Amino acid sequence: MEQNQISNQEKLKKEESFFKKSSSQITLKLLLIGALILVLLIPKLLVINLVEERKEYSVEVNNAETKNWSETQHIAGPFLVIPYKEYETKTINGKKTVQAYKNNLIINPNDLNLNGEILTEKKYRTLHEVILYSSNLQISGDFKIPQLEELEINQEDLYLNDAFISFTIGDSKGVSKAKSIQVNGTNYDFKPSTKFINVTNSGINPFDYQIKTRNYYGNNSKNTEGIHALVPLKSIDNSLKFNFNLKLNGSNLLSFSPVARNTNVSLKSQFPDPNFIGNFSTNAGSEISKDGFKASWTISEFQRNIPLFIKGNNIDLENSGFGVKISSQVDNYSKTERSAKYMILIIVFTFLVVFVTEIVNKLKIHIFQYTLIGLAIVIFYTLLLSIGEYLSFDISYLIASIAIIGLIILYSLSVFKHRKSTLTLFGSLCGLFLFMYMIIQMEKYSLITGSIGIFIALAITMYATRKIQFYESEK
Repeated sequence: MEQNQISNQEKLKKEESFFKKSSSQITLKLLLIGALILVLLIPKLLVINLVEERKEYSVEVNNAETKNWSETQHIAGPFLVIPYKEYETKTINGKKTVQAYKNNLIINPNDLNLNGEILTEKKYRTLHEVILYSSNLQISGDFKIPQLEELEINQEDLYLNDAFISFTIGDSKGVSKAKSIQVNGTNYDFKPSTKFINVTNSGINPFDYQIKTRNYYGNNSKNTEGIHALVPLKSIDNSLKFNFNLKLNGSNLLSFSPVARNTNVSLKSQFPDPNFIGNFSTNAGSEISKDGFKASWTISEFQRNIPLFIKGNNIDLENSGFGVKISSQVDNYSKTERSAKYMILIIVFTFLVVFVTEIVNKLKIHIFQYTLIGLAIVIFYTLLLSIGEYLSFDISYLIASIAIIGLIILYSLSVFKHRKSTLTLFGSLCGLFLFMYMIIQMEKYSLITGSIGIFIALAITMYATRKIQFYESEK
């Protein structure tokens, strides 16, 4: 019995001595911190879901407001359409018969020039800002009808008197002025509808634009909206020069399809925060400033896969759209969502700074205190989201950062009771939040910037902990 009691006492002493070792305490603390980081993955997911919810609500508010004004606008055309007689040979009851039916020859412009000015107006519904625009567009160019041999059509089969010029728009409700088109010096009145001409794949790919509205992704839409003008032709030998003015209201996006052999588009506006999207980049010399933007695009026939002419009623524009996105609120949510994805990275490095400070200065920081610091960082993202619904992302980020860094530093003064350690944590938090802001603003260089930043942080940590003895020295 006495021997058993002695052996039990020795085991207890060994266990006590194990937990008293600094190496064991450090290992246990690291395990607890790791477990806490895993637990904080839950609020990260909750924050991201909350951002998605608010974004969806913002989109609903945006669509409700723009529905009465006009939705996204996409201009494709104009197209010269000449009806013609086409023949088809069929075998009926063993006899070959030739049947004639009417088809359309759709000819794209040779040159197309578009100059426009965009005027914006802000409206507020609940907490959300909705930006509406009015565009004044001057459109000119010319058509050159290909040779009959290339068309494989006989001249007597062309219905020249029934020719018309047509183009499509995203939402016909936004047409505030489109009186007539001048062709070779003669004015022809515009009429509603595209006259059975359908355009497919005219817009920008879905990942380029986040607000979904009706008839914008309608790649298979049978009711393409637009206007047309009857332009009777006397012959097909001469080129047709045209020009017209179009006043078009819209929201969120104004985009175009480069249907001509040579397409030139120039836009200007006082809107200071545009986003140029699509399959073609702007020309050199395009600029964005606090006073607005000026942008131009020059696209040749070799840069897009659109034929010079098409037979039929359907025009496939191969998702060749480009244009300018004019909105603000959704960008705030997108940036907040991007920043929330870096939440764990910020928490890990903050805990690392606190842990290294604890080891270097031989402090005692409880895991509960780590938990409070982690929750403070989580609250940063809810502050960023809520303030961002009233102010710009940059100002919201600054306010939320100052609030959370101030909270953590005031708390650390009572935890560390060491001014130098508190200043170290303050500098680290400022660097972390500044680093995250830089990554959010960058798109092209975000990966390399993040990799270099993590490398530098790891190097600093290795340098700071180089003299720490994690195991007791044996005598």
